[in-house]
Amino acid sequence: MRVRHGGASVRVTRPERTLVDLASLPNAQQDYEEDLQAFRTLVPRSDPRKLLREILTAPNITTRARVGHLLRVSQADTAVPPALLKSIRESVSGASLSYFATKPKGASNRLDAEFRVIYPGRS
Repeated sequence: MRVRHGGASVRVTRPERTLVDLASLPNAQQDYEEDLQAFRTLVPRSDPRKLLREILTAPNITTRARVGHLLRVSQADTAVPPALLKSIRESVSGASLSYFATKPKGASNRLDAEFRVIYPGRS
């Protein structure tokens, strides 16, 4: 299986690991729409328990927040268990705001207060 990232096709080893890896890339390497599409493709192929384990063992709180945000946003198109989002939300409580695929002062920036992520909105 493959997903698009950075204009290239990326091989997926395990969907759960790939979802966390995509969210952990440096901000400058993020493409919000590609990441969102990858989540819509990979979440249905993921085991929720394995995904939660991958997320909670991610050492960076920003990565966990980004995964939570992308899961929440993709929830309209995929079946994301509410308990999964709750566990991620609890793991990032008290986190500082982080930027995801955008820069400070971007005119279309939006805030996901639930996961403390500033992401690009539609301009």
